[in-house]
Amino acid sequence: MTTEEKLQHFYDAAIKEARDNAERLLEEHKKELDNLLEEHKKAKDREIATALKAETDQASREINKTLSSQLLDIKREGKKCQDRYKEKLFQEVMTLLEEFKNTESYDDYLKRKIQEALDFAREDPVTVYLSPEDSAKLPAMSKEFEVDLRIAEHSFLGGVQAEIPEKNILIDSSFLEAFNNEKANFTFDGGLTYE
Repeated sequence: MTTEEKLQHFYDAAIKEARDNAERLLEEHKKELDNLLEEHKKAKDREIATALKAETDQASREINKTLSSQLLDIKREGKKCQDRYKEKLFQEVMTLLEEFKNTESYDDYLKRKIQEALDFAREDPVTVYLSPEDSAKLPAMSKEFEVDLRIAEHSFLGGVQAEIPEKNILIDSSFLEAFNNEKANFTFDGGLTYE
């Protein structure tokens, strides 16, 4: 082998080694760039997921806030509607009470309540009060019962009130008391709920 051949062989070997080295370095660099790209993609995906979650949470809060506000409006409107119907209902009850007071059943009711008060008091003195609008019934009731029967100073819509001073007891069988209790405790049950 001549010097020229040797030089050519050395040149070829050096070039081949340089190419192999360059390819290896290029491949390593490419792998590093691929790794950097993958890390960058993962970081961006995490960033996007975090931003998406934040936006979703914000939208959910806004929806809940709007829904809550609308539910409050619906409840307010429902309450107003219930209050209107409650008033209408108790106006009807008042009308029915007035009609009832013009029947014989009402007289029987008064007699029964007076007798109950007398039975409760036993031997103790009792004062029984009729509502002022029932003053026309006083003479008939006084004949039937031997009791101190009076007309009350204030209207209680009907019924009777009985006072037993010895025991410091007031028996209130008045329509006003019952009406006010029912009206105060009345609720619409059933139907849709928004809780």
